[in-house]
Amino acid sequence: MVETEALHLTFSKGQRVEVSINEEGFNGAWYTATIITPLQPQDPKSKTQNFFVEYHNLMEVDNETPLREQVDFAHIRPSPPKEEDPTFGIHEEVDVFWNDGWWKGEIVEVFKDDMFVVYFSNSNESTEFDRRDLRVHLEWINGRWLLPEEVRRMKQLQQQKKKNLKPQNVEGVDQLTIVSKRKGRPPKVKAMSIIPSKNGKEFLDLKACVVEKVSHVPSEEHLKIEREQRKLVNDPLTHKKLMSCIMKPPTKKDDESNS
Repeated sequence: MVETEALHLTFSKGQRVEVSINEEGFNGAWYTATIITPLQPQDPKSKTQNFFVEYHNLMEVDNETPLREQVDFAHIRPSPPKEEDPTFGIHEEVDVFWNDGWWKGEIVEVFKDDMFVVYFSNSNESTEFDRRDLRVHLEWINGRWLLPEEVRRMKQLQQQKKKNLKPQNVEGVDQLTIVSKRKGRPPKVKAMSIIPSKNGKEFLDLKACVVEKVSHVPSEEHLKIEREQRKLVNDPLTHKKLMSCIMKPPTKKDDESNS
């Protein structure tokens, strides 16, 4: 008996299983088979387990010898449990034994003589079947057999969980400011940009330079403004003009020009 480490399941020699075949014309169906022997992986560190199986309904080229082949564990599942005397209704998902395998379909029409019309979405066709060819559809997920409604409910819960864990979009600066304060960092606030002219005239007329909030790291623009202001203040001619403007009271001509 070989124990798989992936799902902690066991498949043993002689066990009846179902196998999926990842080839064109076989995709979507499960084929009944028997485990002939478990195969040891070539790499001792590999966790992939292969099995040698014999199919019940798939034959070799001679159409007489049952087909045998090596199958990866990921394509094998146990045989589903049988339900005694199941009932089927319209729009119910079922498994149908068709073309040597069990195919998933949906009942689209029900007749009184236990005949059903089943629609197959993979081939986009509908076919009539006897009740004996149908069985309850079950999904093998994480080592458990689940009904279709249980699978849908599980997927809805997973989607809801992902939705709740998804970070919310930040809208507005207030939220950013709160986060910054909580982390002990000053919030990033956009500073006012005041660029004086190089000839000094606009600088002399400037009454005050007000910057409400500036980032804790000076930008290149701030450093440029500081250099230009120092250059203008340290210039003798500019300093003389500035002092004369401060000491000299405004004249009537200046008042008229300002108005």
